[in-house]
Amino acid sequence: MAVAATGGGSATANTSGHFVSEAKEHYLVVKGISSGAIHSVNFQRTVNGEPSGEPIRCTSVTYHGTLAGSAATTSQEISLWPRYEGCSTSGIAPHNIAIDIPTGCQTNVLKFTSGVPGTVHVECEITFTHPNCTTRIPKQTLSGATYTTVTESEINALTIDLSFASTTIHYEGGVCVFLGTTQTFDLAGSLTLWGEDTEGNRVGITHTE
Repeated sequence: MAVAATGGGSATANTSGHFVSEAKEHYLVVKGISSGAIHSVNFQRTVNGEPSGEPIRCTSVTYHGTLAGSAATTSQEISLWPRYEGCSTSGIAPHNIAIDIPTGCQTNVLKFTSGVPGTVHVECEITFTHPNCTTRIPKQTLSGATYTTVTESEINALTIDLSFASTTIHYEGGVCVFLGTTQTFDLAGSLTLWGEDTEGNRVGITHTE
């Protein structure tokens, strides 16, 4: 669910292409959202490559960040800070889950890198607090992002489809540690990103291969 690292994911993506800002003053704030039935991100524990237990879902995830530190019109990287709301498991034993990211990370939490497939570098630890378990996503690099330029109200935006297998997570508290402290999860879903200029006006952002 987060989009969302030492260790677990593959880092074999071919770095190519770039993200392009259409802001005239060479400054771009990147914002985004992942919510609803279509654009949502799910986090699912796996055992021997198969789903296990209940997936974690959030009703809304918002993103705030920059393209190349806000100072360039073209870059191979987008850095984002995610905010997760309404996160829970469902099924027989539903529970609310709090997701925390240190404020000192600023926007440097998720770094999306252009490529085929694209990669996401998790550069700040993310903590999931479940009533029965504390789970942490450590720093790692994950391969499996697809970038597509779309048009919304005649302005270019990006959709990012995620398919990250074998995301490393650590169980650190509660009864879940009896399953073993190091686990793997699949992270899948999608989000939409757009750009804003210094005055808060929506401007285009695209991806080229």
